[in-house]
Amino acid sequence: MGLFSTKEKFFPLIVHRTVVFFFVLCLLTLLLYFAGTAQSFLDTTQIMLLSIYIALSIFLAVISLFGAALGIRRRFFVQRKVRELVQTAVYALLSLFAVVTSIAAAFIVAVSRGNV
Repeated sequence: MGLFSTKEKFFPLIVHRTVVFFFVLCLLTLLLYFAGTAQSFLDTTQIMLLSIYIALSIFLAVISLFGAALGIRRRFFVQRKVRELVQTAVYALLSLFAVVTSIAAAFIVAVSRGNV
């Protein structure tokens, strides 16, 4: 009855909820950034929002990759259900989303800071 046993669903549940938590935080941070762009927030505030987003998206990418690995393990070695394959694909897409948008945000931060 270890942490990865089939009877216990605690660990996959924690991973799933953590991914949802970080995804919602990423969306809220992006929403604040775009609202700040429309409302003319200060440049330092915009850079701070993007820096927070970069950190949150890195956490999201790591946890999503871990969830995808857990889904692959459960799909091929434990439960062998198609549902696990769909969850793995969703985790992989969330990870890809987080990586691509964090690179874009890091580019915006680097360009906005200039040669300082």
